[in-house]
Amino acid sequence: NLYAAFPSLHAGFPVIAAAAAWRQSRKVGTVLWVWAVIVWIVVVYLGEHYVTDVIGGVAYATMAIVIVRTLSTRLGTAATRQSPA
Repeated sequence: NLYAAFPSLHAGFPVIAAAAAWRQSRKVGTVLWVWAVIVWIVVVYLGEHYVTDVIGGVAYATMAIVIVRTLSTRLGTAATRQSPA
């Protein structure tokens, strides 16, 4: 595919959705993780992306999740330390 890109956001976005859902509901999170794996297989099988594109998309999404969780923890901690106005 001439238009396939690295990293595959087709592979990355389901990871973000599954990780977010997992924190709220293990049942929904499990369903979305299965969906994510199916998406990874399908985009490679259909020739839309290479395996390395999928790995890159998963890594990209994982880094985004780590950054957001780290920032939200740090900013949340800083917000609770402030005295009310």
